[in-house]
Amino acid sequence: MAKIILSNASVFGVNVFDHKLSNIFKPKKRIKILENINFQAEDGDKIGFLGKNGSGKSSLLKAISGIYPLHKGTRIVDGKITSMLEAGVGMPIHVPGKNTLKMSFVYNNATLEYNKDLAKEIFHFAELTDYQDMLFMQYSSGMQARLCVSSALFRDGDIIMLDELLATVDQDFIKKATKKIQEKWQNAKIGFYVSHHIEEIIKLCNKCFILENGSIVDSGETMNMIANYNKRIL
Repeated sequence: MAKIILSNASVFGVNVFDHKLSNIFKPKKRIKILENINFQAEDGDKIGFLGKNGSGKSSLLKAISGIYPLHKGTRIVDGKITSMLEAGVGMPIHVPGKNTLKMSFVYNNATLEYNKDLAKEIFHFAELTDYQDMLFMQYSSGMQARLCVSSALFRDGDIIMLDELLATVDQDFIKKATKKIQEKWQNAKIGFYVSHHIEEIIKLCNKCFILENGSIVDSGETMNMIANYNKRIL
């Protein structure tokens, strides 16, 4: 059985763009990224995130997956997470693609799954076989996304997280990847999905969170939350 609990979870950052001379030696003002997040997800929950840009959707995925450490509150995860977030998250960029792929398995606590045959299969699926020795930072955004998506698709996990990563890849790869993504989504015990495409959320999710300013302001059954969200944005 898989389970995720976030209790009074908050994440803060600092304003790195404050360059006023008078503020250089002053403590940096904390910026709220997520505040007082509370929810519990269990087997069978497929949860979509609704919210405008900057509402905290992707940040919440990163907090759940552990990329963002909590500054307040608790996070309990029972189950293995496979996350497909934006290209490059958790991947070193100043090394060849083959090393970047290997480190992505280390970063996602999947070291025992990694082997040379699997790496070969992933690069073939990503259509990057001839680019394994090129620095990851020299990949185009589409190439980076294909490697990130492919790496995640070939990792096992009870909990899957999907962000709108496929927006940066070509249509042919989307068709190939979508089939595998749907299989992983259906087999996952818990799923989290961020998308601006309401039709996809209706098709894939049985619950939704509505986020505003880094907080969950409403949650419940998908169609009810979509109706509530539409009222909020009109």
